[in-house]
Amino acid sequence: MAEMKITKTETTEMGTSEMTLEVKDIEITADIVTSLFGREEESYESGVLQRTIEQNENNGIEHDVVVIYDNAGIPSIMHRFRTITNKELFGGSDKPHPAFVIDDEVYDEIYISVYENSCINGKPYSLPYRKSWTNITNDDAAAACFSKGEG
Repeated sequence: MAEMKITKTETTEMGTSEMTLEVKDIEITADIVTSLFGREEESYESGVLQRTIEQNENNGIEHDVVVIYDNAGIPSIMHRFRTITNKELFGGSDKPHPAFVIDDEVYDEIYISVYENSCINGKPYSLPYRKSWTNITNDDAAAACFSKGEG
């Protein structure tokens, strides 16, 4: 399988930002990219697929699809949710939803895997078309996640 580089370019009033996903030994096709990021404008420059990724909205909850690299330099494709209050979700209090509160600390955003996690070198990754990591205890899964580095 070949190496591939996918670049997300986003232009707003504040300027242009760019995010790049580079993969090896995983076949990424245009259909996979579409399933990851939705149907967007695309362009090819120097063999690099460029896509503009829009925010998604499910049930009124905005989120982005982002790529996060761990301490081994391997990507995971994640949903990024920004803090939302109970009131914004279902008319409760102005407190942040409990999903954003860990050990009494409120986080600005949380990340949830787009895909079921697979195992690469004993670490979990959210990547398409990979065999799901099964038969792992909760404690072992937590240890594997913490082995991916800070954050």
